[in-house]
Amino acid sequence: MFSAISIGGFSISLTVVVILLAFIVSETSYDKDYPEVENIYRMTAGDNGPFIPEKAKAMMEEDYPEILAVTNYTIGRDELVYNNDNYSIDLVNTDESFFKVFSIEFISGIPDGIFDYPQNAVITESCARRIFGDENPIGEIVNISHREDLKIAAIVKDFTE
Repeated sequence: MFSAISIGGFSISLTVVVILLAFIVSETSYDKDYPEVENIYRMTAGDNGPFIPEKAKAMMEEDYPEILAVTNYTIGRDELVYNNDNYSIDLVNTDESFFKVFSIEFISGIPDGIFDYPQNAVITESCARRIFGDENPIGEIVNISHREDLKIAAIVKDFTE
């Protein structure tokens, strides 16, 4: 009985240590792929969403010169329609500053002025391969859930996990 209690206690404590170590390793390695990640901060408003009002964004850029870039983004999942085929994709609705904050590498397309036209879209390399295969998607028109046509303006490297 004494041996069973000792072995059971040791097993439980060893399991807790392994889980804690896995958690600590995960938390300390999070987003290390982005340069200067220690200088990126997330502001939330309302229901803990990342979106802040555009006036607050403009005020932060004007009043605090040490802030180099401010961006809004929302993440969702939607259907992309191309050549009558539906593809379920993750969407990031953002502005041009997103690429300054996260230093994402462009494979093709020009990052400057990419969103001067609201109908421009940027897709990842894996999304381009999945939908368009080997053809160049720049300039192609896609549709988001039969609501809005978008023109592919650039391709970026896949985001890290």
